[in-house]
Amino acid sequence: TANRIMEILPNGTMIDKITTYDEYLASDEMAKKRHVFEINEEILESNNLGAQRLFSIIKRAGSFTSISHFGKGIESFRIYRELKPNYIKLDPNLCQSFEKDLTSQQFVRMIIEVSHRLGCVVIAEGIETTLQKQHIENLYVDAIQGYLIAQPEELTDKVKIDLNPTWQRKNTPLDFFS
Repeated sequence: TANRIMEILPNGTMIDKITTYDEYLASDEMAKKRHVFEINEEILESNNLGAQRLFSIIKRAGSFTSISHFGKGIESFRIYRELKPNYIKLDPNLCQSFEKDLTSQQFVRMIIEVSHRLGCVVIAEGIETTLQKQHIENLYVDAIQGYLIAQPEELTDKVKIDLNPTWQRKNTPLDFFS
């Protein structure tokens, strides 16, 4: 089947192209290393066997996996253990309650420490204040995302992307941007 694929060129320009995913990967060895498939934790919880199969296919293709809204449900660590994602994006509610809630702070600290030991990149979602950013950075999170950093923008045909972000940590799946 044909798919719409946004390709990031070495100069940072994003172009839209229509192709089959297999053709796309076969045409460019680096193409698979530019793809991160992000799936919401809630969706992964609802179909465990399907999630394992999907993550296996993505990894065999040489692409990367990410779980968004991680830490939202009681099954978070089971999903993490079974799927072994390359990235996790912390649930915004954890990051936003971080300033006042000691339990959230300890939970986030534990997630970051375990993830780093396993080679997983941790991204904090929903960062809206400078204080939230300072608190989360003190725990050595790898990246932050939220209204404090940038407002959502409509994707256009050509978008410039910073391929050398200041938050980039070496020896991670992000290294392919270097």
